[in-house]
Amino acid sequence: MSIFFRLLNHLREVGYPAHWLSDILSPLLTNTLETGARPPRTVPLALEETRQMFTNPPQPMSIAPFITELTTLASIWLPALNFGLLSGHAAIPPQTGIRKYGMVFGNVETRNVYNCAHALVFVDREITFHSDVPVEHWPLREIMSDDERDRRKRQPLTDRTHREGLHVLSTWTYRTEGREAAFWMREDVMRGMLAKGSWWCSIWSFDSWEMMASPVNVIREEVRDLGVWV
Repeated sequence: MSIFFRLLNHLREVGYPAHWLSDILSPLLTNTLETGARPPRTVPLALEETRQMFTNPPQPMSIAPFITELTTLASIWLPALNFGLLSGHAAIPPQTGIRKYGMVFGNVETRNVYNCAHALVFVDREITFHSDVPVEHWPLREIMSDDERDRRKRQPLTDRTHREGLHVLSTWTYRTEGREAAFWMREDVMRGMLAKGSWWCSIWSFDSWEMMASPVNVIREEVRDLGVWV
């Protein structure tokens, strides 16, 4: 996701007005996005589907699972961007509230572990506890997406997981020696997960939608605090 902020910076450098870019970023940070775009419905993506995006009516779209990473990166990147925000400041934590964390995974599928399509997925087991689907078979893509066509038939448990029980981080590093994942995250979110004690984290491949590592409990014994951003 960090490439998104590099793209915004590039657009400003080539002359895009600052208020245009602010109007793009603010709805994302506050999860108030309205768009004609839709999550892909065909695999592989059909050309006709891409054309439909220009004729779809704008609809509210939730990006709740990505808000933690987006606001974390916004806090890190905002001082380096060549424009300010007209709104949405309250959604961004201070840089002193951004910390680096490390988690060690005991069983990692090392096939293509450096693939950029891998992500850290944090899930609240208290919400998903009543699901009879094994965690490795979760319909993660469906839970992450917010398509009005799928929303109408989505189970309440899936909808609540999307809104409250899922954090997806695409910006992280992995050290093969020690099997440790390291990532930046807003401290208030991590404190909330640690206090609740019902969250766990795993590595998922968004190419194959497979779990690549056994889940690790998000508890103080498993999470290393590697320091503050500033």
